[in-house]
Amino acid sequence: MKLLLLDVRDGGHSADAKGYPEALVLDQCAYLIDAAYVDGKYLKGSQGELVSVVMTRLLPKGHDYLSELERSIAPLQQNRSTQNVIRIFLSHSSADTDLAAAIIDLLRDALSLPPQSIRCTSVDGYRLPSGANTNEQLRLEIHESETFIALLTKASITSTYVLFELGARWGAGRHWSLLLGGGLRGSDLRDPLKAHNALDASSEAQIDQFISELAAALTIQITARAAWGAKVKRIVALAALAPTSPTVSGP
Repeated sequence: MKLLLLDVRDGGHSADAKGYPEALVLDQCAYLIDAAYVDGKYLKGSQGELVSVVMTRLLPKGHDYLSELERSIAPLQQNRSTQNVIRIFLSHSSADTDLAAAIIDLLRDALSLPPQSIRCTSVDGYRLPSGANTNEQLRLEIHESETFIALLTKASITSTYVLFELGARWGAGRHWSLLLGGGLRGSDLRDPLKAHNALDASSEAQIDQFISELAAALTIQITARAAWGAKVKRIVALAALAPTSPTVSGP
């Protein structure tokens, strides 16, 4: 969102925005117009999907919001040099720890990632550092991680922390992936999530697509599937299970 506002105000940021899914960019542009941050128009197709957007100038409300974004993000960027760079942030409910752990296991093998490049707050080896200010650390890593994975289940879509993390990443306008599990279907999602395509973790083909998209976003070469194919099957089996743990409100 910050890139879009900067492009309207200053120009020169459209190429950066092209690194994000087109549907997400169009959706955020339409939101900025509807919320009176930007003057412009958008066009919808026959199925109600956004097909084009033109933004002409930043409105006073948009100038104020962009200034607020720049003030809030600057301190985080100043502290970045003292933090481990998180490439993947996995947002999930603690009720889905087994599935989250299986996804991390797959990502490490398929994308050759070291443990320190992944954050998953409920899985040992990927938790927040000891003594860290939880809210500040989460805020930094949700915004700065190269990609953000939202594991959407019946537990996570009612989790206060997960909803906060989703909103923060959506507002940052950076790459994210939505992954369904625990019997949740895309039709179960509410707006604004309902407007974004989510892949199903109980489908091997969709897990393969998920890995390919992450590899492209991170500019990483995928390792041989023979080395991690069995881990896809484990994720599919776990994702197909109905949740047995009670819904929780924590991350």
